[in-house]
Amino acid sequence: MRRLDPAQAAAARSDAPVQVTLAGPGSGKTSTLTGRFVYLTRQGVDPRRILAVTFTRKAADEMRNRIARLLKLSTGGILEVMTFHAFAFRLLKRNPEIAGLPDQFPLWDAPEQRRVFLDRRMYWNEDADILDIIGGAKERLLGAEAFAANIDPDDEVLTEAVKYFRVYEHALRQAGAIDFADMVPLVAKAMAANSAYRQAITGAYDHVLVDEYQDVNPGQIKLLDHFVNDGVRLWVVGDDDQTLYSFRASDVRHILDFTKRHSGAVTHLLDHNYRSAPEIVNAAKRLIARNRARMVKDYRPVVSTRGEIVIRGYATAVTEARQVARAITELIRQGAAPESIAVLYRSGAIGLAFQSILQELGIPFAVRGGADFWQSAAARLVLGALTYLRDGESAEAMSRIGSNKRGETVREQLDRLPAAIRGDFKASAENVRDIVGDAVPGRASNRDKACDRRCRRRTRADL
Repeated sequence: MRRLDPAQAAAARSDAPVQVTLAGPGSGKTSTLTGRFVYLTRQGVDPRRILAVTFTRKAADEMRNRIARLLKLSTGGILEVMTFHAFAFRLLKRNPEIAGLPDQFPLWDAPEQRRVFLDRRMYWNEDADILDIIGGAKERLLGAEAFAANIDPDDEVLTEAVKYFRVYEHALRQAGAIDFADMVPLVAKAMAANSAYRQAITGAYDHVLVDEYQDVNPGQIKLLDHFVNDGVRLWVVGDDDQTLYSFRASDVRHILDFTKRHSGAVTHLLDHNYRSAPEIVNAAKRLIARNRARMVKDYRPVVSTRGEIVIRGYATAVTEARQVARAITELIRQGAAPESIAVLYRSGAIGLAFQSILQELGIPFAVRGGADFWQSAAARLVLGALTYLRDGESAEAMSRIGSNKRGETVREQLDRLPAAIRGDFKASAENVRDIVGDAVPGRASNRDKACDRRCRRRTRADL
């Protein structure tokens, strides 16, 4: 196997039945997992009896290609390396009836899912996408009624989401269809109900390897428990200082409580960072040490490149965006190429402010994996309001305004505008600006603006 550092090698070669490897960013998680796979095969384990699972098709393809190259295989086709969803979908396709599905069950992607609401003239316009809310609930093993019982009754957005969830759940059941959030829970439930079915699945493997374990959710935990309970060896790697899929019911407590869930499990620590400059690593360590829910650990930077960190605080997202944009303007003036500058942000609201100001200053930019300004709730509401003034309750207007309480309030105020204003575009735009400005902040300011649905939606390509 290719060379690993001492900590990586110890994690890859341990023979304990159940193991967790704690690994921060840039510490070589994927290298250690592939090293584990190669080590097992060189110890005589049939590679077809090793299941390696991760969260994205890109990560699975990279892992499979690395392993195939290290094992000098002409193709990685024989390797059982895939996403959780791909694994579950394959099982459901092989034996749909055991999960209560018809032989040719449809898999609904975003277009089919949204059609449920469009056909019923139900229009959603919130920063949190309704499909993400429903999918996150289902990943937590909650149906519509259980979801309704678990939400804060004072949360108007989630209360409204219950109505959509009930309609969607009924439509899905009537069509005999599933969506991505159904896959793993359906398999885990069928395995729990039928021991022969469970043993046929778990008996096909001697080892299960899990990448990015901090992102597992309750359905995936139940699936993995079936393997462990049937004697399959479990090896996982993850970072207890992060989780990317909380909207999909992942919880960092799953990795923090791993040794409680699996008594006798062995813990490894990858203690080097191969990605970032010392200034970044040391600053990150000081910051993350304040986390209450984490395991105490240390890691050292390997990269010797020097850098600089400057910290500033701003009162509003708009002020922050404007100041950063000015700094970018100065960098470009000094000769930096725009494509060599990156702006990273945690919430969509800040990203939208950046887009507006960069455009205003004539700075070229590309948005990757984030919210487009015109897909924000406020922008959609403005466009919907203007369309409503022109066309009334058309499908185009309603799809942007939304049919929730906020949308109703906006329409009521638009209906009160005099005909003279409705017939004057400038006057209409000024009134729409004020109406939308009053409608959006009170609803959106109390909620974190999560990643845009395009960077988190599961599609058929992820299988």
